[in-house]
Amino acid sequence: LAGRVSEAALKAHRQRAFEDAHRELESFAAAANLRAAPRVIRHGFPAVCLREYAAETSADLIAIGSEEVPRLQNALLGSVSLDVVTQANCDVLLARTPAG
Repeated sequence: LAGRVSEAALKAHRQRAFEDAHRELESFAAAANLRAAPRVIRHGFPAVCLREYAAETSADLIAIGSEEVPRLQNALLGSVSLDVVTQANCDVLLARTPAG
């Protein structure tokens, strides 16, 4: 696939994805009254991005949500929250929500 998509098209796609994510994040933050919270958008594996950002900012705590999923699904697909809880270099607050 990489050989079939031009670098310019890939760059344009990433820019549109960034702008869309930024708009959605701004909307969510405004609705939740999180105006003072930093908004960071990264590309990559979510758990790695979370851990790297926490290390870069010397975070004391990562607060992350986790939806309960069947064990088999979790084993097959992996878990961002599990990765963060077991690999982060700071405390992690895990907020669980029931599967729905």
